Amino acid sequence: MTAEFLHRALCIDDLDRSVAFYRDGLGFAPIGEPKVETGAWLEAFTGLPGARRIRQSVRNDQGITYDLYAFTDPAPVGPQERRKNNQYGLTHLAFYVDDIDLWARRIADAGGVVFPHTRATFRDNGTTMMYCTDPDGIRVELMQAPGERERFSHSGVCMDNVDQFMAFYGEVFGFSPAENYELYDHGYFMNVVNELDDVKLRAQMIRNPNKDTIELLEMKSPPGFGSREPLPVNQYGFRYLTFAVDDIDATAAVLRRRGGRTLDVTLTQNGGGAPEVLHRPDRSADRPI
Repeated sequence: MTAEFLHRALCIDDLDRSVAFYRDGLGFAPIGEPKVETGAWLEAFTGLPGARRIRQSVRNDQGITYDLYAFTDPAPVGPQERRKNNQYGLTHLAFYVDDIDLWARRIADAGGVVFPHTRATFRDNGTTMMYCTDPDGIRVELMQAPGERERFSHSGVCMDNVDQFMAFYGEVFGFSPAENYELYDHGYFMNVVNELDDVKLRAQMIRNPNKDTIELLEMKSPPGFGSREPLPVNQYGFRYLTFAVDDIDATAAVLRRRGGRTLDVTLTQNGGGAPEVLHRPDRSADRPI
C-alpha cells in the first residue's frame, strides 16, 4: 500500500486574486488553466447539492502544490479571518525565508495581511517567526532561521494526541517522526507568536520519504477547542490534504483501524477517472483528508 501526497486544498473567494497572491507573494506558478467543475461527481465528493466551483492548481519550485478553489454554488461560507492556533484542524502553511521583512512586504503588496505584533525570536536557536494571512485569512507562517534555506516548510494541524496521530499518519500515509519541540517554558516567545496567553505546546514534525512535512500541534495550554466534525468543503480556509493511493479500499480499512473515519457518501469518480473519497482521523477535528 502506497500513498503520494498530492496537494493542499484551499477554499478561497476570488480565484484570480488568490492566484496572484500565491504567485507574487509566495512564488507559486499556475499549472495549466482554471477548470470549472460541476456535476454529480462533485456533488457526491463535496456533499453539496448543485455544487459548482472553479479550481486552479499552483506549484512552487520545490514541487509543493496548492489546489485553490472558489465555489459559485453554493456560495462559500464562514469567516475570512485567521483561525486561533489552538482551534482543532488544519491551521497554517509555513515557510523558511532568508529575509522576513522582504517576504512580509511581498505578502502585503500581493494582497495579504501582515501581523507585526506576532513577530518574536526564539532564544534557543535564533529563529524569528511572524504570522501573515492570504486574502482569505489563511495563516502563512514566516520563519527566518540561521542555516535554513528559503523553502516551504510544513503544513500545520492542531490536534490533541501526538502519539495517536503519528501512528495514524505513519501506517496510513507513510510519515515518520522527525523533529520534536516541547515548549512548556517559552511564553516570552510562544505567547507572542500564537496570540494566546500561557502557551505550552508540543510540536511534532512528521515527514514522508518525499520530504513532505506535517506539524502535529498539541496545545497543552490553552487547551485545544472546536468541533471535531469535518467542516463544509465550501467553507473558507485550509480545507483538506489530498493523497493518491494505489488501493483506496485497503487504505480506507487501515485508516479506520487506526482510528480514522471514512466519509463514504463522498466516494465518487471524477469523469471516469480514479475514485476519490474524503477521509479523516476520527479525532482530527475539522479536516477532511
